Amino acid sequence: MTSHGYEGVDVSSDGRFVYAALQRGFIKGDDYARIMRYDTQNDEWVTARYPMKEVNTDTSLWMGISEITLLDEDATMLVVERDKGVGGSAEIKRIYRVDVAGMSEDAELEKFLVKDLRQDADMLQEKVEGMTVFGGDVWVVNDNDGAGWTRLINVGTP
Repeated sequence: MTSHGYEGVDVSSDGRFVYAALQRGFIKGDDYARIMRYDTQNDEWVTARYPMKEVNTDTSLWMGISEITLLDEDATMLVVERDKGVGGSAEIKRIYRVDVAGMSEDAELEKFLVKDLRQDADMLQEKVEGMTVFGGDVWVVNDNDGAGWTRLINVGTP
């Protein structure tokens, strides 16, 4: 495995399940990131495939997952999906919803667009890496890696 590490984690409201997202595929050219679920009661892992087939026009700018947040009594999850582009090269900065209630080993998760952060919120920063739901709204923030500027924005209801 390459250095495409964990980029998101969340825990079910009852504490039984821990979810983690692997940023990109296991090998170069893999069209799937992974969402993993650990069952703390049964000491079991389930790994599902998250489709990452869309790419930036500049194919040297990789795609990845950078955050996950559970919703709807842990039945669905919001996923931040982004390319490595910044400014004019930023094309894909989106939030998707996936069903995780019936997640099974190696299943392909179906994703549904919730917000296009580039178009809806003019989010052109490279690393959209934090997300939470507070007061019924989705909040996102970028990681500036100690340079540039940080942007925390409310993008509305999921």
